[in-house]
Amino acid sequence: MKKKIVLIFFFIGLFYFLNFIPKEIVIKNSKVLKESPFSEDILTKIFQKKDNDFLPFFLQEAEKKLIEKKENFIKVDLQESQIYLYKEGKIFKKIPILASGEDGTWGESPAGFFKVLSKNTLAFSQSEELFMPYAINFWGKYFIHGPPYLPDKTPFNSQFSGGCIRLNLEDAKTVFSFAEIGMPVLVIDKEFKGDNFYYERKDQPDLKLSAQSYLVADLENNYIFLQKDIEEKLPIASLIKLLTALTVVENVNLKKKIYPYFPYKEKLEKEGWFKPSMKENQKYSVIELL
Repeated sequence: MKKKIVLIFFFIGLFYFLNFIPKEIVIKNSKVLKESPFSEDILTKIFQKKDNDFLPFFLQEAEKKLIEKKENFIKVDLQESQIYLYKEGKIFKKIPILASGEDGTWGESPAGFFKVLSKNTLAFSQSEELFMPYAINFWGKYFIHGPPYLPDKTPFNSQFSGGCIRLNLEDAKTVFSFAEIGMPVLVIDKEFKGDNFYYERKDQPDLKLSAQSYLVADLENNYIFLQKDIEEKLPIASLIKLLTALTVVENVNLKKKIYPYFPYKEKLEKEGWFKPSMKENQKYSVIELL
């Protein structure tokens, strides 16, 4: 029985890999990061902060760490629509962003701490069916690149991108020349500023909670009311489904149509396990499955 379950998950994983992960076709001069982008994590100490009153400002702390270490890195500020190139911890170039993903939609640009995964002087996005000059891949299906164009060489213009960071051609060349494989890329959506509301502490008896770990906080002003072992590693159970959905959004073309695949269908039916919510031979868009 265990062997069957392992085989089922193996085929599901293989099907996902072959059909879902977007393949960006490299046309010219490719350089790719061959190791994990987080193999040299400079942020390991950020969450060791013991201040009980405030949640750590992860991205702000990341920028401080990079500056302190006099690192070369790329900062993408989506709120200001600017890219800042840092050389040895100091800004030496400021570049305007022409377009990014629309905020609050499936196509918004991801905020976070990333690294340059690959560089291509010309690449083709299968998810958007566009050529991208001077493309720098920093996460999933997201790139920093120059003005995109269609296969017939017609320029593609839009107010928003599909999540990539779009620059004019000369600026894209500048960022491309500056970027190196493995270089940190910090993408900031908006600054984390607490409101003016504050809480007054009052002594209260210890609460008897059965939870092994918990966190009660006001995310608007980063105030922690209660916490217990918030850095403890624990099983996340069904939360993995949410993480899987988020990973799909950032790596897969949501317009892609797929057929459901049921390996070992007959054997599973005999065991009474086969109760699919999807129908065979019917196409579904990826976004329908989220």
